[in-house]
Amino acid sequence: MSQRFFSAIGFSVGIGLMSLQSALLPAAVAAGLLIFGLASVRAGIVRPCGWLFMGLVWSNVFAAWLLHHRPPEHWFLDQIQVSGSISEQSKMGDDFVRFNFEVESVNNARISEFRSPKFRLSWFDNYQVPKKGEQWRLTVKLRRPRGYWNTDGFDYEKFLFLEGITGLGYVLAGERIQRGRDTGPSVKTRFSKRINASSSTLLYPDLILAIAVGDRGLITADRWELLRKTGLSHLVAISGLHIGLVAFWSLVLIRFLVYPLKFCNGIFPKKYLAMTLSVFCAFAYAQIAGFPVPTLRAFVMLVIVVSAILLLKRVSLVAILAATIFMFAWLNPSSIFSTAFWLSFSAVWILGSAFEGRFSTTVNGMIPINTSRNRFRLLIPGVKRLLIAQLALFVGLTPLLGFLFQEISLISPIINLLAVPVFGLLVIPVVMVGLVISSIGLESFGDQLIRLTDFFIFLVFNFAGFFEQQSWSVIQLSRHSLFLLGMVSGFLSCYLLKAQKTPSIFFLLGIGILSINFEPPQKLFNGEFSIRFIDVGQGLAAIIRTQNHSVAYDFGPAFGLFSPAKDSIDGSFRQHEKDAFDVAVVSHRAADHSGGLASVGSRLQGSKIFSGQPLINGDRRCVFPMRWHFDGVEFRFLNPPNIQFNEDNNKSCVLHIKGKFGAALFTGDLERPAEFALSDFYGQELRADVIQIPHHGSHSSSSTLFLSKVDPKLGILSRGLNNRYGHPSDRVVNRYRQRGIRILDTARVGQIDLVSRRSGWDETTYIDRNVRIWRSLDL
Repeated sequence: MSQRFFSAIGFSVGIGLMSLQSALLPAAVAAGLLIFGLASVRAGIVRPCGWLFMGLVWSNVFAAWLLHHRPPEHWFLDQIQVSGSISEQSKMGDDFVRFNFEVESVNNARISEFRSPKFRLSWFDNYQVPKKGEQWRLTVKLRRPRGYWNTDGFDYEKFLFLEGITGLGYVLAGERIQRGRDTGPSVKTRFSKRINASSSTLLYPDLILAIAVGDRGLITADRWELLRKTGLSHLVAISGLHIGLVAFWSLVLIRFLVYPLKFCNGIFPKKYLAMTLSVFCAFAYAQIAGFPVPTLRAFVMLVIVVSAILLLKRVSLVAILAATIFMFAWLNPSSIFSTAFWLSFSAVWILGSAFEGRFSTTVNGMIPINTSRNRFRLLIPGVKRLLIAQLALFVGLTPLLGFLFQEISLISPIINLLAVPVFGLLVIPVVMVGLVISSIGLESFGDQLIRLTDFFIFLVFNFAGFFEQQSWSVIQLSRHSLFLLGMVSGFLSCYLLKAQKTPSIFFLLGIGILSINFEPPQKLFNGEFSIRFIDVGQGLAAIIRTQNHSVAYDFGPAFGLFSPAKDSIDGSFRQHEKDAFDVAVVSHRAADHSGGLASVGSRLQGSKIFSGQPLINGDRRCVFPMRWHFDGVEFRFLNPPNIQFNEDNNKSCVLHIKGKFGAALFTGDLERPAEFALSDFYGQELRADVIQIPHHGSHSSSSTLFLSKVDPKLGILSRGLNNRYGHPSDRVVNRYRQRGIRILDTARVGQIDLVSRRSGWDETTYIDRNVRIWRSLDL
């Protein structure tokens, strides 16, 4: 294996290590690592280590540059006027438009720095649609980037940081200063509008858009889950397969067109001209897709291969991979943090290794195809190579996919045996022709091709859906299974890479040491219970667990197809190797409590569902004296059966949880009238160590009488940062503090995990373990 390849991997891993830092490297440490790295790059076996240190230093320089361009604090205190340009095409929502804005001046003061700040802005009321390249003057209200701080969720702050976006906000007013070049709608825009107009007659308009122009925004969560479980996600991400097919078919077409022509007198052979033009065709396709990481990787490798052919140079796949990885790492360090980067390069390396030396030829180096009896025999090696490719990808990518998604799809190789040829020979070529035909005005013929593509996709997904429904289709991995998977893949890697004995021992020893810090879920004993408050912004979602059972209390809001609680709920179930809640409680119908219910429908199969408004959110009403016991922990609803309230908030389910060593009280959006009724009805029976602060700390709740009856030691405040309701009320916060009640706020600390044990309450917050360079802690 080439030292260049290992050096490129070491450099990339070094860049990736920045994601574990809580602060930038001190200048002296960075200088020392750089000197050591430069000294090691020509020192044989330690060369990859030297490149790793250089990658770490380079990533810290990159991060320091991004942090230096963060806006000053006063930009976020009040509305400001900014002037600048639209850097990307605007994205339309149902009642808003969103776009990235590169700032040139603020409050008429020009920014004279090397790099302008970039904001991601939304425009809601009376919005206009800014176009790429236009100059605008906007009045905006900004906030610092902030995602949902959950252990199993997408780190939105990290994504924005790597994209160079330093502020989020919304537009209050705006005027166009200068129009961009009026080139009319782009090919991508026209095609997207055509597909959207025909969506009622198509089964898979979202997948057609993803394949044709790289727009995957319409793919639903359920369809993504199907794609992941069946191993078909790579077919809807414009990557090596798509770029390669575009280059191949354009090469075939161009050679057919230029074959009869006579020019250049052989100075520039026609086949070289066809190769060069096919690269331009691939570039056009990649540009339509927006150059995501897999697309850019495939295009760069295509350019290197074609350049080598034109220059009559022989270049190995490993050398091409090494050059491409170095190029990405130097010029675009943020791509290293993408899972698409590692999956894309890993797949290419695996396929290259699997087929190295496997292409058989005859004695004279050519495969005879001039006889009809041999033409059918050509299918045999093709099928054989397809089988080898799917087996190699399954074995090679399983460890990586297992660590990333905590599951292994057993049906992926079977489905891809059909899907790859169908997509490669039918779907992608037809949809490409449809894209070209539609762009030149022959839209009716293009529509026919799109419908044909839809039919081909339908065949593949029917086939995939049959296997996906089988109980053995996907294996969920526990923490111990992941450790075993790491050890097995380590042995295989050492064997396949023909590593020496000593490096192999150290490699496997490293996996063993890492596994010591790979904490399994803490085991609960009889009478103990845990509570996880998920950061869902302005809303509430929580998971309560006992030794063998799980209960949900509210599911947070939903924004279209996105639910902030879903990833955290799914991650919790993977961790505990269980598929569904035993009991689900939806406090009441408010969208910030019940909106995410639909997104976790698969976790509610066989669950008992309770709600304060059962006709809307559940099948039973939560009223006293309803109670149950799980593993020595008592759950009971405290809603008085004979008292009715008109306000929805006061219908919230009040759930009291009492274990052997502690108690907790969930209150939903309870307000004073219901608090007084509960205080009068139960008195001291309301006592609990932990209280979910009613109605997100609103002034309408947390009455002095109610707090005196509950007498908690800890209050959990679940709310959104800088929310428009002004939660929590300062008076309410002072009321808690005066009684000596500590408050943990999800807006400040993110996800909160509490465990009631014999030794007392264990308490962990997201921010305790996840302070990172890009995190905005000065909120």
